[in-house]
Amino acid sequence: MSPKVKKMYQCPQTDGYFDVRSIGTLTPRLALIWERCLIAANPSSTNLSQEIVEDELLNVFGHKEIELIGHYLSNLLSERGGTDRIEIPKKFIKLGDSKEETLSKAGAVKKQLDNLKTTEGGRTCWMYLFLDSILLDNGRAATENKKAIRYAGESLNFKLRWEKHKSQFRCSLKLDFVFDKKEKFLNKLVTAERKLVVVKKEYPSKAVAENVESILINAFRPQLSNSDSGKPSLDFVASMNPQVDSQVALIILNDFSKCEYEEHVIV
Repeated sequence: MSPKVKKMYQCPQTDGYFDVRSIGTLTPRLALIWERCLIAANPSSTNLSQEIVEDELLNVFGHKEIELIGHYLSNLLSERGGTDRIEIPKKFIKLGDSKEETLSKAGAVKKQLDNLKTTEGGRTCWMYLFLDSILLDNGRAATENKKAIRYAGESLNFKLRWEKHKSQFRCSLKLDFVFDKKEKFLNKLVTAERKLVVVKKEYPSKAVAENVESILINAFRPQLSNSDSGKPSLDFVASMNPQVDSQVALIILNDFSKCEYEEHVIV
């Protein structure tokens, strides 16, 4: 059983079944576009990491537009799609976690992350957040403004990664490249003559940083310009339900709030 199916079975259920709706006669390309849109419209999906935008047609749109298309397609499936049922194995049937259980599970996941140490001869890795300075409230810690987070990434060498971000941004402006929106949000700050606020934190390994990145992207996916990233590699991270993921993300942001934030010139 794949981790994604197992995670789906572990979602709160009361009747022991999942309703399945399907529609046929789609080309492979159109089916892939439908899949991406439906995932964007359903943040509780257990295959969020599949929301990778690879089709040029779909890349013309931002996340909000793709999400709206997803809601439309969801309604279309409900109205016209064929119906079937999947019975859930009894061992997976359970009621939803209480708030206390969610907090407890989130704390356990965070503790496991904190207990991972640098391997001998290994390198530490930076996890960083780009924050929209236009949305930041003066006099408040940067990460308290969750709505201002626009990008969550990781890099073994942040200085080199930052130069690559700037290079990609200049290229997108020069070529008016509409199929890559990861650096597009920087244009808003350049136009307003504002600097980019960056908060970064060092983690003991690239694997830990990648999984922290995945947790934050899953929690704040709709507002991030790199919402098609985020693939957990640690089993205890991949098995979290969306409620636990969101709570772990808040705990991680609290760690970031203890770090000093920097202002970077984009061009």
